[in-house]
Amino acid sequence: MAIPATRAGIPNGDGQRMTTSAESIDIALFQRGALRAQIVAHLSGVTSRQLRYWHSTDVLTATVTPGRRGIPRLYSWIEYSKARAAQKLLNMGISARRLRPNIEWLEEH
Repeated sequence: MAIPATRAGIPNGDGQRMTTSAESIDIALFQRGALRAQIVAHLSGVTSRQLRYWHSTDVLTATVTPGRRGIPRLYSWIEYSKARAAQKLLNMGISARRLRPNIEWLEEH
């Protein structure tokens, strides 16, 4: 059984690469300014588990789409930068207990 060209990601007749459905969804999310939780975790250096924990305890919540079963959490670029700052604070030796007040301070300033 042959894979349709749109699913295989091969060039179409115009020489342009056709995207898969997952790629087109990611492109649409990028244009909306939204990042999936997995991408935020990878780029910021935070583990996916830590990001889920921060989301469940309201330290860092996904505001674009909070997510639920079958629907991914989507973070804005601002939330990505907060995750990155939180990881830097942890790397500098700030305790996890003091992380929340520091993130709140960053939000205010």
